[in-house]
Parts: sequence; C-alpha cells; structure tokens
Amino acid sequence: NFMAAKIVNPTFPEVDHQLRFLMAHQPAAYSEDRSLGSHPIQQPLENLKDAGTLYGRIIYQKAPVVMMQLEEIVGEQSLREGLRKYLHAFSFGNAAWDDLIRILDDGTAEDLRSWSTAWVKQGGMPSYQTRVVDQKEEGRQIVEIVSTRRSDEGQEWDQKTQVVLVKDKKYVEIDAKIGGRKTEVNIPTSFKNPDFVLANGWEGSYGYFGLDEASRAFLLAFNLSTIDQPQIRGAAWLTLQEEMLRKKIAPEQLLNLIMSSLPEEKEPLNYQYVLGVLDNLYWQFLTPDQRERLGPSVENLLWEDLWSTRDDKRKIAFFRAYRSIAISAAGVDRLVRLWSEDLEIPNLSLSEFDFTEIASELAVREVVGIDTILTQQLERIQNSDSRKRFAFLLPVLSSDPVVRDTFFESLKKAENRHYEPWVGAALSYLHHPLRSASAVRYILPGLELMEEIQETGDIFFPKRWISAILNGHQSPEAAEIVLQFLANRPDYPYRLKNKILQASDDLLRSSSTGMLEE
Repeated sequence: NFMAAKIVNPTFPEVDHQLRFLMAHQPAAYSEDRSLGSHPIQQPLENLKDAGTLYGRIIYQKAPVVMMQLEEIVGEQSLREGLRKYLHAFSFGNAAWDDLIRILDDGTAEDLRSWSTAWVKQGGMPSYQTRVVDQKEEGRQIVEIVSTRRSDEGQEWDQKTQVVLVKDKKYVEIDAKIGGRKTEVNIPTSFKNPDFVLANGWEGSYGYFGLDEASRAFLLAFNLSTIDQPQIRGAAWLTLQEEMLRKKIAPEQLLNLIMSSLPEEKEPLNYQYVLGVLDNLYWQFLTPDQRERLGPSVENLLWEDLWSTRDDKRKIAFFRAYRSIAISAAGVDRLVRLWSEDLEIPNLSLSEFDFTEIASELAVREVVGIDTILTQQLERIQNSDSRKRFAFLLPVLSSDPVVRDTFFESLKKAENRHYEPWVGAALSYLHHPLRSASAVRYILPGLELMEEIQETGDIFFPKRWISAILNGHQSPEAAEIVLQFLANRPDYPYRLKNKILQASDDLLRSSSTGMLEE
C-alpha cells in the first residue's frame, strides 16, 4: 500500500494525497491497534494453514504508515537504494524483514534495529499527552509531548511528526522528532499562547495525541471550521474521535461539534470521514434516549445539506448518511416517500442498490406495510445477482422473530454461508441497533461458530462475521457475553481472540464496563 500510493499518486495531481494517505490508513489502523486485540505487524506463523488469520488492518493500514516513517528516517533515496540491494541480494530466494533492516541500517546513523523492534515486532498503539508549558527562566514557551504508553515490551515509539500551532486563524507547522518519554518543541514568539496545538499534523504521525485543555476547549467551541488547511482539520477530526473514545469528551459534545462544522466542511475526504464518525457516534455511543432527543436535529441537518448542495458526490454521501440514521416519524416518512418515488431530491439519482437499502432500513424500523414494500422491492430488482442477494436477506428483514431465528440457525451449516458478503449484510441487519435487544441471544452462538468460520471461510471472514454481530450492540449484557466467552476459554486460539477483541472494542467502550477507560 505504501508503494501503491507512490505509483498512483502522480496520475491524480488534483487530489490532496497527504490528506488521503491519512484518511486511508490511520482511522482503520487505529480501530484495531487501540483495541485489546492489538498485535505486532510481524507475527509468528506456526502452520501455513493459519496464514489467513494474520491479516487485518494492522497489516494493511498500519504497516504503510510505518514504511513512511522508515522512509523519513533513512531518506527517500537511501530507501530506494536499499530496496534495490535487498531485491538483488535475495532474488529468487527467501528473505525476511530483518534482512531489509540490516541493509538499510548499514547506511544510516540511526538505530534501525531498535526502531524496528518497537514498531514492527511489538504490538500496541502509541499514546501521548500534549501540553503547553511556560519556561519563564529561559524566557520561552514550549509544547511538551509526553509518552503515556510504551510498547508491549516496554519500548518507546520514536517517530517523526509535525506540531501545528494555530493562533488568530493563522497556523505554523513545526517538524519534530518524538523520542524517549518527553519531547519539547519551541513555540515561536508570534504563536505564544496558541489557540490550538495539534501534535499529529503530519500524515505519517501515528498514535493517540491527547489534546491539552485549552486546545480541546477551542475546538469544542465550534472553531474547527475556521482552520482553512484541510489536512489540519482532518488530523483534528481523528484526534477528536480518539478523545471521545477515551472519554475525554462526551459523545454529545462531539455530535454538537459535528453538527456545527459539517455544513462548512467542503473537503470530500474530510466530510466523508466525519459522516462515518457521525454514524458510529449516533448508533454506538449515544443512548436511545439521546438518539430520540437529538435525532430530528441531525436528520434535518443532513436533509438540508443534501437538498442544497450541487456537488453530486456530497449529495449521495449525505443521502446515505441520512438513510442510515433517520428514525423520527418525519424522517422515516421521507424514506418511504423516496422509496415509493413520491418524493425526489433534485439531481440525486438513486440506483437499484439504493432503493434496496432504503427498503431494508424501513424493514428494521418496522414501518406499516413493510411486507408489501419488501415484496415489491424484490420484484423491482432487474439485476439477477442483486435479486438473489435481496431474497437471501428477506428472512432477517422479517418482523417475525421466529423467521429471524430460523435464518440464524441456517447459518450454522457451512453451505448456507457460501456468499460471505451476503451473510455479513444479513448479520448487520439481524443485529441492527434498533433490534439489538432481541438480537443479544445470537451473540454467544455467533462466537461459538468462530473456529468453524475460520476453517471454512475466506481469510477475512472471521473478523467480518464477528464485527457484523457486535457492531449493533452497546449494552453491558452484550459486553459481558463477549468477556465471559473468552474468560471461559483460556486456551482459545489467540489470533481468533484478537479478532473478537478488535470487533468488540466499540462495544466495550460504549457499554459502561469501564474496561477501556483511559
């Protein structure tokens, strides 16, 4: 993925590739690396039959960031020359990561072996706390970046970053190298007492960079949209989500900030990310009472934007967000009218898939006449594969819990799991947050099938299976089922255990278990 970006990027000069790299890698990598199921990039493989269990977002999304950090340490030209030596030395043979590090280490004064041990051979996600400190005796003000977490074996994660200082709508980016327990960065006189400090301003920065109180207050006071640099806003959004997950800010505070800033966010990479955060926040971290109270305002915000925008990409993105979160009577009525084509949004062309998704969302909301809607939608579908997919989903969209029970029982037979993307979609509707109370009973049997899922399915299916099961839940009861399942099986395959812990991270954070509060 690191090399792919180098190959493809020059073809698309209009794209903000720094921001794109950030949004394509860190959010996905963090989702696994912050969890109790984190693991090193380099992992032992006892048997080739288990190779598929190694893969995930730490491999595909964290590793490219680590490669970017490596390039920054040794330099682009040295990395290029080192890779050439590596490929030549081991052509038609076997080689390992350590062989590359050995070659590169000979050409730099940096201790690459130690760096590689922390970043590649040990698991965990770096965590830092940022604060502004007055050093009156020296007549200066500094930013302190204090490491608050070490790797699994006690090492610090040294890395390059950029510290961004914002004051009076102006900003400056200062290159910095984080090393050891504490890193100090001088604040220029003109930026003394900054409004906002962001210690992860570079697209290759990696970890949780906790905000100081003044910066947090500045952002929560609806000032994020005043920053005119898209990458700074993007990095700030990532940081704010991490702050919410660690209970530094309340979910409702983040929601209020999103609602104030989203209409002003015009960068597609940013608003698409924020819409994803909104969906996760809305269903996973707001309580049902909060959703009922705040939902109409969120719906209206999305609805007004998708009606007013002339940007086709923005329009469809906001529509799909609206389709996912609409639960008020007025919101659901709009979905019904859109599905029946009694209502059209200017310049919004809905695909066959979009109409199918609307019908599915209406099913979990159990609107009046849903059986007729589902029957008619099946008849509407022209594409034969799409029709088969929707027919497969119909049992989980049923309002009859017995029908849903029968469908889940059918998944215990491998032949009924053959079309794995269909199974994932079905499980997502079965465990939709609006049905979570009735779906809790499927969690334990779903967990009990994990080993069989690994043996019979695609290499990515175990994670997708358990994610689809757990993503709709936020209750202490659901969290306890997961924790008890693992506690009762001390010898459970540790890679499958990691998949479960990765998939349950949001559940454990939102269920008030207290396990993941930091």
